[in-house]
Amino acid sequence: MRILQVFNRYLEKGGEEMSVERVAVTLRQQHVVFHCYFDSEDLAKRGKSPLALIRQALTMLYNPSSVRRFKRQLETCRPDLILMHNVFPVGSIGMYRAALDSGIPVLHYIHNFRPFSVNGYLWGHNRMILEGLRKNFWPEIVAGSWQDSRVRTAWYAAVILLMHRMGVYRRISGWVAISQFMKDTFVAAGIPAEQIYLLPHSWDLKPAGESVSGAPAGPESEPAILFLGRLTEAKGLRVLIEAWKKVEAERAVGRLIIGGDGPLAEWVADQQSHMQRMDVPGFVHGDQKNELLRQCRALVVPSIWWEPLGLVVYEAYQYSRPVIAARSGGLTETVLPGQTGWLYEATNVEDLKDCLIAALDDRAEADRYGQAGRLWVEQNTGSAAWLENFNAMAEAVMCEPKASRERTARDSDPLHKLHPASVTPVDPQVSFSIVTPSFKQLDLLQRCAASVADQTGGFKVEHLVHDGLSGADFDTWAATQTFATCRSEKDDGMYDAINRGFARATGDLVAWLNCDEQYLPGTLSKVAAYFAGHPEVDILFGDIVVVSPEGDPIGYRQAILPMPGHIRACFLPTFSAATFLRRKVIDHGHLLNIRYRAISDAVWIEELIRNGYRCGVLNEPLAVFTQTGSNLGQTTLSLEEGRQWRNTTGAEGRLRRAYWSTLHRFRKLLAGAYRSRDVNISIHLNEYAGRHARRGIVSERWLGKVRAERPEHD
Repeated sequence: MRILQVFNRYLEKGGEEMSVERVAVTLRQQHVVFHCYFDSEDLAKRGKSPLALIRQALTMLYNPSSVRRFKRQLETCRPDLILMHNVFPVGSIGMYRAALDSGIPVLHYIHNFRPFSVNGYLWGHNRMILEGLRKNFWPEIVAGSWQDSRVRTAWYAAVILLMHRMGVYRRISGWVAISQFMKDTFVAAGIPAEQIYLLPHSWDLKPAGESVSGAPAGPESEPAILFLGRLTEAKGLRVLIEAWKKVEAERAVGRLIIGGDGPLAEWVADQQSHMQRMDVPGFVHGDQKNELLRQCRALVVPSIWWEPLGLVVYEAYQYSRPVIAARSGGLTETVLPGQTGWLYEATNVEDLKDCLIAALDDRAEADRYGQAGRLWVEQNTGSAAWLENFNAMAEAVMCEPKASRERTARDSDPLHKLHPASVTPVDPQVSFSIVTPSFKQLDLLQRCAASVADQTGGFKVEHLVHDGLSGADFDTWAATQTFATCRSEKDDGMYDAINRGFARATGDLVAWLNCDEQYLPGTLSKVAAYFAGHPEVDILFGDIVVVSPEGDPIGYRQAILPMPGHIRACFLPTFSAATFLRRKVIDHGHLLNIRYRAISDAVWIEELIRNGYRCGVLNEPLAVFTQTGSNLGQTTLSLEEGRQWRNTTGAEGRLRRAYWSTLHRFRKLLAGAYRSRDVNISIHLNEYAGRHARRGIVSERWLGKVRAERPEHD
C-alpha cells in the first residue's frame, strides 16, 4: 500500500510530532510511506507586521503554495490512502478540499480535539473549555486560547466553523482515535461512531537488558517520584506540588523530581526554594531521562486537561515503573488501578497525596505494579498487532463506498471487532436503581416512594431507601413495604446515605430521589428511551416542576447543559430529581464527597463533567421538587460551603461570578427557559390515595406573581 502522510509541524516539537514519526516508522515495515510536511516556522519567518498577519490569516483559507505542493505529491506518489494529521496553519482549507476531491480515501488522525477546539486542547484561562464540543468557540475566543490572542483565536474559530459548514469534516472517509475516550468524545460532538476507528499508538519494548525487566536489584538511596512533561497549568503542576507539600509534612523520606520546561518554570523554581526534597533538573532527554525513569519509584501524571492517551505512561512501563495518574481522558485506559498503578480524581490534592505516599511506603507493591505495566505494554501495544488493525481499517475505507460507510447500523460495520462502536444494543429489560436518603420525613417519603412504585414500562426498578435511624414510625412503615427495599442505620449524613445506596445498586441506570421529590408519570419510560437512543450519553438532565407543600405548581426549571465554570463560580443549575446516569459512572468510583453537607451534588456533577462523562438534556418535566422552605439548597450552610469550594478551586471573585452568571442567563434565554408555561402534573399528596391532578401557569421564577389553579375534581 502506498500512503501519503500530511502534517504541519509545530513551532516546538511535541508529542504529536513524535507520534507522527512513530506511525511512519511502523507503517514502513509493510508499506511505502511518503511525506507532505509543512512547517509553522515558515509563517513565523514572515514577521508580525499587520500586512504579514493578514496574509497569514488568509493562507489558512487557501494557501496556493501548499495546495500546489500537495497536488504534486499526489501526482508523483499516486497514493492509495491519504493519512492526515494536523495541517494548520500552513496547510489551509484548500488542501483539505484538494484531498477530498482527489477521490482517494482520507483517514484523519485524532491526536487532540482540533475540529472542536481552536487550540486543540479544550483549554484556556487555566481551565477546561468544553463548549467547543458543541461548536461554540466563544469561550476560547474570550480566553485568547490560540497564540495568546483573541483576534487570532477568533479567526481560527471562524475557519473551523467554516469547515463544518462546508461539510469538510463530514467528507472524511474515517477518523483514527488513539483512545476509546477520544472516540467517545468525537461521537458526542457529532462524528458518526461508525466512522471512527480505535487504534491506540504502538510501542515496541526494548529488550530487558536495555531497559529493565524488573525492580532495581540494589537498595535505593531515596525513593523518588518523577514528573516528565511541559510545565503548564494543564499538566497539573500546582496540584502536584501542593500534594507534595503534604507528603513532606507526613513522611521523612522521598524526593519529587520535576523534569521539563515551560511557562511555569519560574514558579516551579520558586516553589523548590520552599521545599526540602524537590529537584528540578529542567528539560531532560536521552540518557538522562532514561536514567531517571530507571531509578524512580513511580512516575506521576497529574494532568488536569483531558489527556488523549498519555505516551509517557508507556515510557514508564518500558522501565517497569508504575504510574500515578489523574482520572483524566485516556489515562484511565492505560493506568489500571490496583494493577499497574494508582488513579485519583484530577485536582484532588488529598487523593494525590495518598497515592504518592502509597508508592513511597510500599516498594514491593510499586515494583509489582511496574512489572505488570511492562507486561501490559508487551501484550497490548506491539507493532505487529497495530499493523494488522491499521490494515483492516485502511481496507475498510478503501473498499467501502461512502454511502455504505455512512450507514448507522452496527451490523453494517465490517470492523466492529476492531473498534466496537459506542452504540451497544439496549436490553429491553433495562433496569433502574433509585436511591432515596431519608431522615424523619416520613410524610414526604411516602409520596416519593409511591411515585417510584407506580412507574410502568418495559424496565425493572429497584427502590433503595436508606434511612438514618428516624425511629419507630419509619420502621413501622418500612415493614409494610412490598416494593421499596428499606434499610435504617447510622450514617454520616444525606450524601453518605446516597453513597451507600449507590454501592448496593444493581441497575443499568442509577438516580437518587430525595424525600421532597417525586417522579411524574412515565418518567422512567422516557429516560429509558432517551438512553437507548443516545448511547454516547452517560448523564441525563431533565426539567422539573417546583411545587408548594400543598402540591400547587409554583415554578418550572428547564434544564440546559451545565458548565463546570458556572457550577464552580455560581451554583448547580440542574436538579438531582431529574438527573440519571449510567451505572458505569458509579463503578468507576465516582461517589459523592461526604465532606460537604449541602453542595456535594454540585461538586460531584462538576467533577463528572470535568472527567469527560458525556451529558445530555431531555427538556420534558420528569419530576417535581417540593419547596418546603427547609431544603438544603436554601440554607446558610449551602452558601458557606459554596464560598469554601470556590476558594479552593480559585473560582471566587465578583467579576468571575458576574461573567458566568451572565453567560448562563444568556444561554437560558436562548433556550426559552424564561417563558411562562401552562403545566399539568399528576402527583401524590398521600401514600394511598393515588395521584392528584394539579395545574398552574408558571415560569422560571419560583416566587412573585404565580397563578396556580386547582381543577374542581382531583
